[in-house]
Amino acid sequence: MDLKWRDAFIAAMRTYPVVRFAAERAGVARKTAYEHRDKDPGFAADWDEARRAGLERLELIAFERAEADDTMLRWILSRNWRERYGDQVKHEITGAEGSPFEVVLSWGNGIDKHGEEPDPGEDSANPGAPPESA
Repeated sequence: MDLKWRDAFIAAMRTYPVVRFAAERAGVARKTAYEHRDKDPGFAADWDEARRAGLERLELIAFERAEADDTMLRWILSRNWRERYGDQVKHEITGAEGSPFEVVLSWGNGIDKHGEEPDPGEDSANPGAPPESA
């Protein structure tokens, strides 16, 4: 098979880092492009570099349009360049005063996670809570 399509594919990825677009421009099926990527580390490296260059081009456009609040460009960048533009979420859970947080699961059989039955006066809806005084 003639591999000249690869140059056109890589050039297209630099312009718009979308495989479907690059494959159409190169006149090759997406599946063929992916197969060559899987088999040829050099082509895979060129592909990654071209994609990165295309994303950098979009990043520049996004900064130029920032005042216009171009939501679509931000969405594209957040999905394709997650380490820079994706949502960053961190959850930390601690108990009272920073102590370890413990979860006790009740399986509905009256036995806690340690295999012990609850105290007779214990509130089953709030295990571990002191019994209410009458």
